[in-house]
Amino acid sequence: MQSIKTFISALWQDTKTFFKNLSFPCDEKREYFFLIAVTLVALAYRLHAIQNSITYDEAYNYLAFIRRPFIETMIDYHLPNNHIFLSLILNLTIRLFGDAQWVLRMPPLIFGLLMIPATYGFGKRFYGKYTGLLAAVGVAFFPELVHYSSIFRGYILVALFTLWAFNLADDLRREKNRFGWGVLTLILILGLYTIPTMLFPFAILYVWFLGVVVSKDFGVLPRPLPNLPPKGEGIDSPPSGEMSDRTEGDYLSRWNFLQYVIISGALTGLGTLILYAPILYLTPDDLLHHRWLEKVPLNMLFDQMKGKIIINWGIWFGDMPSWLVGAIVIGVIISLLAHRQLAKHQVPLQFAFAIGIVAVLLVQRPNNPWARVWSFSIAFFMVWAAAGIIEWIKNRRIQNGILALALLGSIWGAWQTVHTPIEPSKEQLVAELLAERIQENDIVIVEGDYSAPIEYYLVREGFPREIFQHTLDFEHAFLVIVTKSGYTVDAFLEKYIPKYGLDIDTLTPLYTFGNYEVYEIDPLQ
Repeated sequence: MQSIKTFISALWQDTKTFFKNLSFPCDEKREYFFLIAVTLVALAYRLHAIQNSITYDEAYNYLAFIRRPFIETMIDYHLPNNHIFLSLILNLTIRLFGDAQWVLRMPPLIFGLLMIPATYGFGKRFYGKYTGLLAAVGVAFFPELVHYSSIFRGYILVALFTLWAFNLADDLRREKNRFGWGVLTLILILGLYTIPTMLFPFAILYVWFLGVVVSKDFGVLPRPLPNLPPKGEGIDSPPSGEMSDRTEGDYLSRWNFLQYVIISGALTGLGTLILYAPILYLTPDDLLHHRWLEKVPLNMLFDQMKGKIIINWGIWFGDMPSWLVGAIVIGVIISLLAHRQLAKHQVPLQFAFAIGIVAVLLVQRPNNPWARVWSFSIAFFMVWAAAGIIEWIKNRRIQNGILALALLGSIWGAWQTVHTPIEPSKEQLVAELLAERIQENDIVIVEGDYSAPIEYYLVREGFPREIFQHTLDFEHAFLVIVTKSGYTVDAFLEKYIPKYGLDIDTLTPLYTFGNYEVYEIDPLQ
């Protein structure tokens, strides 16, 4: 009983300490102004992007999960498309504010904006203020992060949780805080509950923790920080005690620190298991053995990943100027080679990334590791690139100039972006055409791979989902045929005309939107 009281008392004290120390790590007002400007730039990019047409995954997620009763959103996992924690947030959001497209996309936009201070905080903690500021600019305009901040999918939330986790982990390696370990565990649980691919950041973090244990890089830092500015500048000044000899801080030993790592990891697994328990009980195959989750043979994994890395590179950097891509690559290389000179931590996080990702890949062997799975790592690459560039150019005035140019360049890019017209998608154009023509007892026939966005727009216009259910009697049918990858109109007609008893003589072409062709047809009398 006494030990329980002691623990509760210590936990309460740690809770007060946690919130007392919870502050934004800016030393000067100009840092605040710079980050506010960066955040406004990021907002401009994202407000423009949320006006883009709905994507297939968004449409399907809305129709199949988000708009359903809260409990059904929580327990239905018939497709991994359900990023459950985000779906639950959006389920509540549409009940409070309606289901307009901008409402659905607003939570991810907010999560994307929160990545700006989180990236700055991470960069400053691990490398220095200038690194954090430059990396924040990179995150503000990086195309993939803008994209995932402007659609209601869970990838941007996983990216934010990952940044929060590493910011907090750095605090926890410096000073023991029981409440902080609990918050870290909760962040990891919610990330895994959003998308199971949060397993990659989880593995990376705990590989890094093990490196911290081995190197005894916890408690008060044992070595002076590199590249400190001249006295009086007030830049990158280390916390009190960082120039002193090593002490163990509140951790009594390696084993004491490792205990917290093990307990946190175990509680993360337990908490995740509890949240997924309804799905594991009702439909375990949906979570564990879905066809999208089938493992590739081990002897094919290397070739699979090699191809995906090439595709991923094109998706991430295809629209960037080559000089900027080169600067990012050079910066990342320098940050690794000069780690001991520029970093505030002993174990290179790049190694933890490599080991953690390879370990999960060998166990999971994903059959389709899309580029979006790795989007959580973009902010870290921006930090490493920024750290290398800042280390390469040691002159403070030049560094300030680089920051100013980076900010001005992102502002110019945002200005150009917001003045670019938004083009409606083909699915949106098809839905607008159909909305003008569909009458009671009409149906729409479209291949399943293309139906969700069209159905989304028609449902938003007040049409019942039953118009896509072809078991009912109908007066007219509207055919939406996508001629793609060798698929022809004749192939579509051959498949669906006998299936639904359609009268080929009444086939009337209505409109063509690129490779989307729309026809009207009557049933056989």
